[in-house]
Amino acid sequence: MKNKFLYLFQHISLIWICSILCLSFFCLPVVGAEDQFLQTTIEDPHYWVTEGVKSFSIGDFNSALLMFNTAVALNPQYAPGWSWRAKTLTELGNAASAAESLNVAKALEPNIQDPFRMRVGNLADVRITPIPTLRPIESEDGDGYVKSVIDLEKRPDPEGADIVVKGFEASVDPKTNQLNLTTTYANTGLKATRFFYITYHISPFSRITGEDPSIGFYFERNLLPGEERTVNSYIPIARIPVGEWYIAAFADLTHNVIERSKDNNTMALRNQRLVVPATRSGAPGEGYIVSGSGVSTPTSLPDLKIAALSAPDTMHIGEETKIATTIQNVGTGDAGSFNTQLILSRDVRVGDDIILSQTSIPGLKAGMATDGVATPIVPDMIPGYYYYGLVLDPEGKIVESDKGNNVAFSAVPIRVIRQLEDISDIATADLVVESLSVPRSAHIGGMVEVTTIFRNDGPVSSGPFAVALYLSKDPLITENDILISYGQTELPAGTTRSATAHPIIPADTSPGEWYFGIILDPDGVVTERDRRNNVAVASHVTVIS
Repeated sequence: MKNKFLYLFQHISLIWICSILCLSFFCLPVVGAEDQFLQTTIEDPHYWVTEGVKSFSIGDFNSALLMFNTAVALNPQYAPGWSWRAKTLTELGNAASAAESLNVAKALEPNIQDPFRMRVGNLADVRITPIPTLRPIESEDGDGYVKSVIDLEKRPDPEGADIVVKGFEASVDPKTNQLNLTTTYANTGLKATRFFYITYHISPFSRITGEDPSIGFYFERNLLPGEERTVNSYIPIARIPVGEWYIAAFADLTHNVIERSKDNNTMALRNQRLVVPATRSGAPGEGYIVSGSGVSTPTSLPDLKIAALSAPDTMHIGEETKIATTIQNVGTGDAGSFNTQLILSRDVRVGDDIILSQTSIPGLKAGMATDGVATPIVPDMIPGYYYYGLVLDPEGKIVESDKGNNVAFSAVPIRVIRQLEDISDIATADLVVESLSVPRSAHIGGMVEVTTIFRNDGPVSSGPFAVALYLSKDPLITENDILISYGQTELPAGTTRSATAHPIIPADTSPGEWYFGIILDPDGVVTERDRRNNVAVASHVTVIS
């Protein structure tokens, strides 16, 4: 096992540590809380695992693998990095490498798959005295109490989070023929949680476990101490097998959160069953709850869908932007009036997003579509990269056959920058790329040496800014090209700096002719009169497999 660990670590470190250490090719002390956060967490393996899990949860396994590789290169003793790397490699179909990574994770932390047994800082050496407590249980079987006894072998965190499922209801909407699940949960512990999942399981027996089939899940980013939330999930009956099922909700079944107690993470409906009869064709048919109103026949329903969504690559704070949309009703019933929301999001999930505009659509008949161009004003916000998105019927007024296609986001993020109306009388920095040198050839998965010189021709200091290296199939370098290295620095007025980086050619790069490019301040945080000299491209490089 030790030899395998050394082999894997050497393999990863040759590729990824060099890539991470190349960040230092621009790094200087950074001013400002946000920049300090980026500066410190970029060297924190937990940060990279957290970012990797975000990519993993939306199915972007290649990006997730990059993050987990970074984590284990920064700290080869960090077991969660190896564990998540194994999961990601499994999704990518690389079973052999996945098994090796999992073996390393288990060698570092034998109980990696049992979070109750994982080390919790100094608490790993604390012996916990079991204290039986009476905890009320709310269920359809009536109120009661159960003794909660702490298992000494599992060592929960007595000062940690505590996720409690406080309410769970299920019903079938006869119009949409969907199973509607409402779950209320809270964090009654002393610490905030990490991300976790609310999963829903069915069983022909009243005693439901996490091993029973799952019919859906909800991703929860985190809960602060004392915070309570209620979520609604909608699952088409057609996706549930024929039969009579008991239903339960489980919080954090994958054990991502180390808690004070795990005996309050589930709630089941034991005196209700979901009935899914078979239609004549043998396919799943309409469903109903046994203790409910009986069988209802589905009617013709609308189905709102986002067919097209486009916007410019850059938006300016305080200025008007244009976003074109096409909305279709692909259902068999007409849709009444509904609202739409255009949003900007740091990720591709609807949540704490920035609403650009809200528009009311008077209605949309079955089989019809409507085109529109919205011209919202970009509000005062933090500059950076965002996904733009469209949400149909955010209030859930329209009963549809499928709500899963009511949200769409841009495939790549766009840049939001602050544009000053007149800076002719303001002294500003002026960042200029003087040169960029690269070798004539490079190997896929290999390291290359990139040398650059850049300066500040302005009369004032630039302040902190980012420097990014890209790989492009054409000499036009933009933020949408392949990012291969990223760092931060600053330039006092009239100074010049040279730097050398050693990025890695990504493993999925196709052989052929490529261009290396550099962009100074790609986030647009430095006020300049002219940004056209912030970009440079080197002569093309032949990438060899």
